[in-house]
Parts: sequence; structure tokens; C-alpha cells
Amino acid sequence: MKTAGAPRISPDGRYVAYTVSETNWEENSFDTQIWMAMASTGERYQLTHAKKSSSDPRWSADSKRLAFLSNRDGTQQIYMISPAGGEAAQLTHFEGGVNSFEWSPDGRRIAFSSTGPETKAKKDRKDKYGDFEIVEGDYTMVHLWTLNAGEEKPKPDALTTGTQFSVGGFHWSPDSKSIAFSATRDPDLSSSETSDIYVVRLSDKYVKKLIDTPARIAIQSGRRMAHKSPMNRVASFRF
Repeated sequence: MKTAGAPRISPDGRYVAYTVSETNWEENSFDTQIWMAMASTGERYQLTHAKKSSSDPRWSADSKRLAFLSNRDGTQQIYMISPAGGEAAQLTHFEGGVNSFEWSPDGRRIAFSSTGPETKAKKDRKDKYGDFEIVEGDYTMVHLWTLNAGEEKPKPDALTTGTQFSVGGFHWSPDSKSIAFSATRDPDLSSSETSDIYVVRLSDKYVKKLIDTPARIAIQSGRRMAHKSPMNRVASFRF
């Protein structure tokens, strides 16, 4: 059985990218590929054909490029492809893989979340004592990174670092100068109630904490942000 989902219409309205998933009985898994439909005619065709799944299609602002996630090289990375088809280009080769990503509104950058490369201290410990984990005390934090989408082999740049928090959801401001994000004290599921809201400025990576209650992020304008609290109360404020 095949199921379609995750539709994304291109900014120019010409295309709709979507995913088609089907059961792979031999591998006991679900395989997902990206398809394309022409909005004017309904014509559709398969865009990705890798042995591993491709998902989460996201359009560039000019509708000329489609970025997506795939684990075809072993870890989940960002790939880029033309809506007309062809070979997909791997945009990231990032140790730790990519959790999620989002284009900047101006189409120049892509922000993504990842645990990033393993620290030297952890590598040294693994070499000396073997691979083990300290339960509820050995967390690998998720952080925000950006890259230049126009480069063939872009170098990711860390926007957040350290062990103070682990990044969850995030969203660009319309002017592409800041990113609002939620973060918990650690990535453990039991810490979901510790979610706070921050904004990081790209120009100097300054991180400002805005609110201490769990919230859903929704950027409304270049300098305003709305959030929804656990009591479903919506508030808007400047940053």
C-alpha cells in the first residue's frame, strides 16, 4: 500500500512536491521517495530514486531548488535537487547527521539542527574505556547550525554551542537576520517541561532568552514573535 503526504507547494505556485511511502516487506521498513506534481496540469513524476528514503522536501525562495533529507549515505543529510529532476547533490556531510532544516526566507542560507561532531573528550574516553553512556548524565546536546546554500561544498557554522540547552523547534525571522528556537535543559523526554524560548542573531551569534514557558514558535514579522503557552494563551512581543 502506498500513502502520499507532506505536500509543499513551490513559491511560484507551479509545482507541488510531496512524499510517497510504501511498505518494504523484505527489509521490514517503510520506503519514502519524493514526487512532483504540476499544479496546472496534474502531471506527476517521481523525483528521487535512491535505495534509501528521501523525505521532508523544502523549496528555495526562487522555486529553482528543492532541498530534502535522506540517509542514503548512512546518516541523515541534506540534499539538493532541481524540480525538473536529475541527480541530487549532497549538501551536507555532517558528522552526527541532520535532525531538521529550514531555508531562510531570502533563499541564501539553510539552518539545521544537529548534535554535531563528537567532542574530543568523548572520543578520548571511548578510546580508553570503550563505548558506554552515563544514564541521565551523559547527554549530547542538539544545536543550531547554518550554511550557505549557494556554495557547492558549504561549511556549516554553529550558531549555538555548549551544554546549557538542547535545541528543539526553530523558525527564521522574515528578514533572515534572526532565528527563534525552543530549547530544553537536555534532550531527555522527561525534560520537555523545561522548554524555553530564545532568539539568536546571525550577525554576532548573540543568544537572547525571551520566555521560560513551553511554547510553539510563530514568527509574525521581522521584529515580532508570537508564542502559545501550555494554557493555549497566545501572546506577541518584540525582540
